[in-house]
Amino acid sequence: MSSILKIRRFLVLRLAFENSSSIESRLDDSSSVSSTNSTTEERFPGPGAQNGPLLRLETLVNRFLIRGSRSPFEWMLDLRSYGLKIARNTTSSGYINWEGETIIYRTLSFSIANFREFVHGLISSTRALLFQDILFENSISTAKSPLRKIPDISWRQIYDNPLDSTPFSNFLNDSRTNIGLENPERFLYSRIATSPDLASRFTIPGPEFHWDSRELSDWISFLSRFLENLLVLIHVTGGQPARAPELLSLRYSNSTKTGTRNIFIENGLLVFVTSYYKGYSISGTTKIIHRYLPREVGELLVYYLWLVVPFLERILLTNFRKTLPEYLFKNLLKSRRSKATRINSERFRKVFRRETLAGLGLAVNPSDYRHIAIGISRRFLSKSLQFQPEESTEIEDENDVDYEDDVLDL
Repeated sequence: MSSILKIRRFLVLRLAFENSSSIESRLDDSSSVSSTNSTTEERFPGPGAQNGPLLRLETLVNRFLIRGSRSPFEWMLDLRSYGLKIARNTTSSGYINWEGETIIYRTLSFSIANFREFVHGLISSTRALLFQDILFENSISTAKSPLRKIPDISWRQIYDNPLDSTPFSNFLNDSRTNIGLENPERFLYSRIATSPDLASRFTIPGPEFHWDSRELSDWISFLSRFLENLLVLIHVTGGQPARAPELLSLRYSNSTKTGTRNIFIENGLLVFVTSYYKGYSISGTTKIIHRYLPREVGELLVYYLWLVVPFLERILLTNFRKTLPEYLFKNLLKSRRSKATRINSERFRKVFRRETLAGLGLAVNPSDYRHIAIGISRRFLSKSLQFQPEESTEIEDENDVDYEDDVLDL
């Protein structure tokens, strides 16, 4: 039944973007529940200047895909809800088992000690990647021009105003923030200029200054790996695991196109806020979820936004004619070491499996980890703090690997 409902949603989505007037007329002829006084144009906005596909989509969703529309879709929703109600009130086979401090989920098993080592090891390797390969902590300097030390983060001097919707604003450029470094956009420039090995690596000798695009591309590949690791850390340490579409929607800066950011600072901790849409067609509501990151992970993100992003914005604009997106996990361009151009749900799954294989000795899917995290919370957290099972509109099975982003709100 869920598959039929999903196909119907895609058909409605296709119809909304279809410009054929014949389809609209056929639907108008088949309608028996709409008011006889309304016209086809009122119920099915055409492709004119005023009525775009999004307005048609809203009209079709309200007519065919929600409760109260008196359509076959509503009957199928009721039938599936009845089946889900029976399934949720029927005792099913348990997949989570414990043997001492070892958790077992289906064919996966690892100890809590190993899981703790995996998280700490990933934090350590990601920090080393950021400081050594991206911020050049160990580069050689001269006596006349010593390298500036990578500054510490003054957490108490970072202020944030979540209500500020000014384009391109975030907590780092808040007027009250005094994080301890003037002109952060010049930090990496000065390190490259004052280090002989970095200057010879990133610039082309000649009478005029030119960046070496091949070296910059390799440096960007380190950034891609850093963001992949950071994505896994946020998924593992940011409370109850989010789904890939939620994580990939994180924005560190306000934008005129995508609206207000969803990464903030609160009481010295980084918090990201996501909207959960699954089940919207039944409940009609969205869930706003706040997830807080531990200081060790939040520090990596602040360093990236503070010292790397300003330099990266100028490099992309002057050398590659590209602008930096406000989405945190949207890759920028191809590098010589990686052909991937962006992080999507499938790439996230592969990255998560890669890191868990390296750290735990077994490849874990993000969908499996969501269930494992709930089992761990029930073992070690008080009842009020335990993670709750998702109120899913579909029963997940072993083949659910979270490949695709859900079609929004259909």
